[in-house]
Amino acid sequence: MKIAKYLPVLFLVLLCSCAFTGLKENAQSDNINGSKEASEEQITSVPTIEDVIDKNRFDYIIRGKDILYITVYDEPELSFAPHTNRSLRVSIEGTISFPLIGDVPVAGLTPFQLEKKLEQLLSEGYLVNPNVSVVVGEYHGSVHVFGQVKNPGVIKLVDKDVTVVEAISMSGGFTDIASPNRTYIIRKENGVDKTIYVKVNKVIKGKKGKGIILKPDDVVVVPEAFF
Repeated sequence: MKIAKYLPVLFLVLLCSCAFTGLKENAQSDNINGSKEASEEQITSVPTIEDVIDKNRFDYIIRGKDILYITVYDEPELSFAPHTNRSLRVSIEGTISFPLIGDVPVAGLTPFQLEKKLEQLLSEGYLVNPNVSVVVGEYHGSVHVFGQVKNPGVIKLVDKDVTVVEAISMSGGFTDIASPNRTYIIRKENGVDKTIYVKVNKVIKGKKGKGIILKPDDVVVVPEAFF
């Protein structure tokens, strides 16, 4: 009789216990999944040095005065690597002087294209199946940003291409009296100054693609707005 009297209470306690256990397991599962997703998001959103080097290997265009590290595997005397304190600077004319080969035009090539070019040249009577690696150790060139930006001045082109919008952002963004759509670039081509107008607001809103890529020695000017 006493057991029958307390059966409803025991059933209620057991039911609550099962519900609590289920909630706890779901919470733990959510936490694990949430942590995993956050971890994966963090990993995929932060590029590694290898990612940057690999991307520049195919995208970056070598320019005059760049510094190159060139490694010919198993050929230390032909290698110019950071740990040997040896490097090759591209001349103003866009060439490097490489052992055995002599002067090699490199400006306008990507690091990957230069790797293949050197492998071909070295295989012509010098080495058997050479394996060459090219890394840009220092990028040469800069652009100037003047006018109504918060931090006007010089921006070093230390990493591949920079657009007008990126250069303005790197200069602190527009001031309160800037006229973004009257922004223009002064670029010297064949000894003559050329003016290129950029409607920055349309670029930012995605109506003008990714914007104009700046070249070394470009001058970006952001005028003051008319009131």
